[in-house]
Amino acid sequence: MTDKELARHIIDRRPVACSECGGKLKYEGGGEYKCIECHEICYDEFGKVRKYLYDNGPSPAPEVVAATGVSNQIVIELLKEGRIELIENSKFFLRCEKCGCSIRYGRICPDCARRLADNLDQAMKESVGEKPKIKAYSVTDTHKTEQKMYYYNTNKHK
Repeated sequence: MTDKELARHIIDRRPVACSECGGKLKYEGGGEYKCIECHEICYDEFGKVRKYLYDNGPSPAPEVVAATGVSNQIVIELLKEGRIELIENSKFFLRCEKCGCSIRYGRICPDCARRLADNLDQAMKESVGEKPKIKAYSVTDTHKTEQKMYYYNTNKHK
């Protein structure tokens, strides 16, 4: 499943109507939805995982997958998004997408993020423009009469 398909799958798995009365749901935050009619609480994929971890404490991913019914791919995607994280003494970790070192959540490690930020900072310094030294008017300053816009008119005489 591609990243695009996975994102679409996560969106499609959001509850759209109350499972009890069929009423409209209001998003409460953290993957939790509340029915406007009967006040029943429903959860999306993230909400199921979040609630399970909140109720049961840190748990291995296979246990979370089995208990919530959320697919392993979605749990991995939630880890990559940084919405959940692996416990410090876990036997399993994610891999940094740049250097391959072990990380608890996200896509890249702090060292690679720092290097990317430094590269971006250097690129921004190289491509930043310079302010003019004389007073100038912006093209959008229409109330200034000192500057006019000219155009070439092919129809000189009508």
